[in-house]
Order: sequence, then C-alpha cells, then structure tokens
Amino acid sequence: MKNKHLVLLFLGVVLLGLLVRWLPFHYRTELTTALIPVDMTRVDKCIVQVLDNPELVLIRSDTRWVAMQDGRTTQVQAPEVQNMLKMLADIRKVEVMHSVERDTLGLLPDERVAVRLFQGDDLLEEVWIGRELQAEGHFHTFIELPSHSGIYQVSIPVRREFQRKLEDFRDKTAFSFDADNVQKIGVRWTGSLPEYLVLNDSSERWVFRSRPGSVSSDSVAVWLKALNKLNTGIFADNFDESQESGNLYVTFYLANRQTAFLTLRIYYCKPTKIPEDISRVKTEKGPDLPAYVLYSSQNQQNYFALKDTNLIRYLCNSLVQRPAQPTN
Repeated sequence: MKNKHLVLLFLGVVLLGLLVRWLPFHYRTELTTALIPVDMTRVDKCIVQVLDNPELVLIRSDTRWVAMQDGRTTQVQAPEVQNMLKMLADIRKVEVMHSVERDTLGLLPDERVAVRLFQGDDLLEEVWIGRELQAEGHFHTFIELPSHSGIYQVSIPVRREFQRKLEDFRDKTAFSFDADNVQKIGVRWTGSLPEYLVLNDSSERWVFRSRPGSVSSDSVAVWLKALNKLNTGIFADNFDESQESGNLYVTFYLANRQTAFLTLRIYYCKPTKIPEDISRVKTEKGPDLPAYVLYSSQNQQNYFALKDTNLIRYLCNSLVQRPAQPTN
C-alpha cells in the first residue's frame, strides 16, 4: 500500500509539472520591487569602470558634483548625475535570468560596465551592467548584482547612461549671448588700455567712449555674428595655464548698460610655449596644436582651440585697430 501511494504521488508531481509546462502561463520570474534598494540621496561617490578605460569617478561636494578621469577634472551639473542615479533607483520591473552564461549577456569582466556606489568610504552597492539590446522598439539590458549573485533583465537602456567618459560631461559651449542685449563692446590689446564702443540710442550708431568716431549698427551686428563662430567646441587641453599672462593676445568684453556679462580672452601660443611632452596631445588630438586658445568667463573650466586665423584677424581689427607695436 505504501508503495502504491508513493507511485501515485510521483505520478501526480509529473502531471503537475507537465500541466504547468503546457498551460499558456508560467510561474512568475518577474520582480516589481526596487532592484537596488539604496537611498540615492546618500550616494556621494560613484565609480564607473568602462571596459579598458580609466576609472570615471563622480564625487559630490555640498551641492556640486565633480568628474575625474585620467588626471583630468571637470564640474558636472548636479541634475545630470542625479538622473543617472535615479535610473538605477527606478529599476523595479525586472525579469530574473536563470542563465549563468555571462559571456552571452555581456557580463564578463572585459565586457561589463561596473558601477560602485559609495557613501564616504562605505560601499553601498555594486552593479554590473551587461549587454544592451533593442528589439521592436524596446530596450533590454542585462544586470548582475554580485552582492547576491543575481542576474536580471531590465527594460531600460541603463548601459548607455553609464558608458561615458569625462569628455561626455564637459560643456562644449564656450559662451552664449543675445546680440540684441549687447549695448557695450570692449576691446583690450595686451599692454594697452581697453577701448569701448557704446550704442547711441538716438543715432543708432556705436560711438567710441574715449575718442571721436563711430561704427554703424550693421557693422557691429556682423562682428557679433562672427564672434559667435569662436564656439568651436574643440578643447585645448594642451594649453599651459601657467603661461596665461605671457600668451594673452586680446580681450573682448560684452555688456549691457550696467553689467559686463561676458569676457573672452584669446591667447596666442607661440611655438616656444608648446609643451615639451606632446606625445599625449598627438595621440588624443592629432599633431597640430592650435595657434590661438580661447577662455570664456561663462565656461571657466575649459580652454578652447581656435584654428581659424582669418576669423581672429577680422575680430581683432574690424572694430578697433590693434595699436602700433613699439619698435626696438
């Protein structure tokens, strides 16, 4: 009798298994709770390792975030980092993966994106981000949490959000201004006093503040349009900041009646000022070093390369002529 009961119990288990397999619904492998139960407001450091690239470190100081990589540093807008962390916090609907074939999921050490979240020196969580797929307009990303050896599939493009370099956080816009708001323009050559042009409302011409003479509004409008072309978006990382004073060529000021809102400095990099070790520059930026470099008061963290020497000549000589240089 006991053997009969065991046989019936075995047959029942087999039938139940077949029933579950054949029915149109399966046992649930989805989770709807937060996959990463970390209070992201506590995170003040995030380290991202992307393939063979140097570690990208994001650090919060008060309300500011700073990005560091390979010896370079740049400020990052707080909302940009907060959106990255929010993406991790919002991962709720996930599918548990039962496969351990990490190579097919992009989770091997030489493929995955590793993200470590810290509060001070305390590691709050580590996340490994694997392959990202797109099918029929939907994203699928594979994620592993090494703290409990879980592998999951999520339906948001997490990898692309964290697969960044320092360059991706840098503001490539040197400056921005509304030409209609400009009422005063200053030009200062190195070693000379600044000379200012001010818009005269009655004549609608721009008059020199320190001497007789004027410039038409059309000429100034063309000049301001040309000035905007200095927004090259090309960083001049090889520029030696310690040589600023010796390389300063000309300074432009833009202001309204009361306040100066933009200062642009152009540096001329003489051949003798080229850094001795340019191997890194050649590797990253090519062999040509810019003759002119731009500083903007609206983007003080970066210097920009200016390669259009004709544009520089026009900007420097069309409104205010460069003073004659003394001869020895």
